[in-house]
Amino acid sequence: MEISENIKEAGYGKRILAYLIDSAIVIIAGGIVLGLVTSTFMMDAIGGTKAKQNYLDFEAASGLYEMTKDSDGNYEVGAYYTDFSSDTPASSSASTASDAMAHAPLLEAFSKTKPLNGTTQTQPAYAEYMDLLWNYYTVFLPKGLASSADYDSRIAVMTDSSGAAFTTIEDYYAHFEKDILGLPSPSLYDESPSGSESASALYDNSKYYRYVLNADKQSVNIAAEPVLQESYKTIFETGSSSQISTLLGTLETYFYDSSASSGLYISAINDFEGAATDSSQNYYYDNYQQYGLATYACAWAAFFPFQFAFFFLIPLFMPDGETLGKKICGLAVIGLDDVKMKPWQKIVRQLLTTFLGLVVIMPYIGYFSFMIYIIFALIDYMMIMLSKKHQSIHDKLAKTIVVDAKGSKWYASAAKKEENEASPESGSAVSLEGETNPGLIGSEETVLDLSTLNKNREEAKNLKSFDEFEKTKDAEFEAKEVSSQPKVNLTKEEEPDSASPASKPLSEKTDLPPEENGFTDGKK
Repeated sequence: MEISENIKEAGYGKRILAYLIDSAIVIIAGGIVLGLVTSTFMMDAIGGTKAKQNYLDFEAASGLYEMTKDSDGNYEVGAYYTDFSSDTPASSSASTASDAMAHAPLLEAFSKTKPLNGTTQTQPAYAEYMDLLWNYYTVFLPKGLASSADYDSRIAVMTDSSGAAFTTIEDYYAHFEKDILGLPSPSLYDESPSGSESASALYDNSKYYRYVLNADKQSVNIAAEPVLQESYKTIFETGSSSQISTLLGTLETYFYDSSASSGLYISAINDFEGAATDSSQNYYYDNYQQYGLATYACAWAAFFPFQFAFFFLIPLFMPDGETLGKKICGLAVIGLDDVKMKPWQKIVRQLLTTFLGLVVIMPYIGYFSFMIYIIFALIDYMMIMLSKKHQSIHDKLAKTIVVDAKGSKWYASAAKKEENEASPESGSAVSLEGETNPGLIGSEETVLDLSTLNKNREEAKNLKSFDEFEKTKDAEFEAKEVSSQPKVNLTKEEEPDSASPASKPLSEKTDLPPEENGFTDGKK
């Protein structure tokens, strides 16, 4: 179906501006309601504030997060430890054992001024991460045991690969050292030669850490935090700056690889948050989910009324289906058949637009929702630019088109269009709508007939240039003006007596002789 000659399509710029106006109104109004009402009073009422505080308190207790507090002393946010310093000591330029003091003691060499969780970093990054993991697996998680002196009901008891629940603190030590660090079974060290630390089982080159031996050198202390193997200690004490730097980077990646979001530290985070498939922890996950749903509910309550009003209700009740932004920009929406939109067309068209605006506040997907919105908006406007009738996706579904209201005319109803199409060439009047809120054009001055429309169509088909069209119309206008002007008497003769024969019409002089009528036998 071709676009009628009576229709002027809306420009891209006006359509974008109209949408931005509507969106700005919704965002501003919704943001005010969200900030003053729903994110405060409503969030408290539906338990969102309590759920947030619960999972933040739990984060702080785990020791895995760097916590910050608000002005009231409540935890405000917990962040991953990702900014540990990995720099080598400023004075480390030695490459021989004689200058070993340039690298030791490490606790002083890696002193850092930035507070982390109330303390100062005094170790390399790998050592800080090792402390965090040891605390989480062997101090925090065992508090879930009912027999623990510091029993914490929020912590679920861990289970082994067979599903058996841990019952003692030793189970947690073994889990960290064997399952997390990958060290051999502690029983292997019972067979190591007396007084020796060089047993093959003690030093596994595929591992960075080893068990701490007891004083007898024949057994391991599983309750002690594992330490670096001697070969790596030697590099820190006597190696070159480049060797130390390389080893520091390797060890830090072992615990936390920021590029791949992996490592032992991330594994601990996933276990704590209940994201790992074998995790038994659910307290954090449950409260975080509850807070997420509450946040979504508050955002929905703030933005949905405005989104629904400006993108659905207003167009539904406006005569030409326009939003407030379209009204301001002088646009209207009509059917492809040059007839006002039917109710079903308004509903179908605006439902999709209304839903699109709500995608950005979908729960749990964060910035992904904005990506969905932007991708859909780009596809929609690509459709407008590339389609023959410049229709968006919702226009195609509703079989509508956006037009310039001032430069277009359309039928008030399908019945009026049928009446016009059934009219004879001489034309019965047809009623159109157009301009900016003109109402029905039904007066005599604005009535068009079929013959006039057909004449205009023919002129448009034969039109070669706009300049030619202007010249033709100007000539027609001037001719019309001249023909309508009364003749002017320049001789200043008196007006003829209305009673004299000369002043009478020719039809009233039939009683005069032919000579006095100015004709003789049909000849002048």
